Amino acid sequence: MKTLISENGGYTLFVEIVEPICDVGKVQLKFTTQWTGSSTPDEFKNKFEAMLTKEEIQRLKDFL
Repeated sequence: MKTLISENGGYTLFVEIVEPICDVGKVQLKFTTQWTGSSTPDEFKNKFEAMLTKEEIQRLKDFL
């Protein structure tokens, strides 16, 4: 499930955490963007992805 982080003048940033099928014990953290002014306004662009353990996700939460 995508979660909206920010919306700024037609540019939106989402974050999503996905349980991968093949990499047991890790989760995929994924940041995507969407821009309503682009030639493909319904398309999401991947900006950052990382495979993290639950402990690494907690470390990131603690930092933020």
